[in-house]
Amino acid sequence: MREDKGMITTLESEPDGKKRVHWECTSSQFTAVASRLKEAQARLITVYATPQGEREVGLKYYFDLEGFVLIVTTRTEKSSISSLYTLFLNADFIEREINNLFRIKFLGHPNLPRYGSTEE
Repeated sequence: MREDKGMITTLESEPDGKKRVHWECTSSQFTAVASRLKEAQARLITVYATPQGEREVGLKYYFDLEGFVLIVTTRTEKSSISSLYTLFLNADFIEREINNLFRIKFLGHPNLPRYGSTEE
């Protein structure tokens, strides 16, 4: 395990021979990490969300980079986090689903539903 500017990194080999890299970062570091992954031509695979307390949600973002699975773990702050929509278009549906289930606001997402409005 290696700690680098607040991010904890581990490298694991799974029984199936695939390698996985785990990063933990704060929500304020998250956009920079995702931008670097985009520059490296990583692909967003999926996002896994789990409740963490009454209002916050833990998020695990799974990326593929040349056969390596990269898992970036972060959590919301004040029930929000930056959207990846502008970097990874396939984040659109995933973020909308998480928004629907957990009422998390993905900052910068152009098409999140507005709950509590008369348009529902």
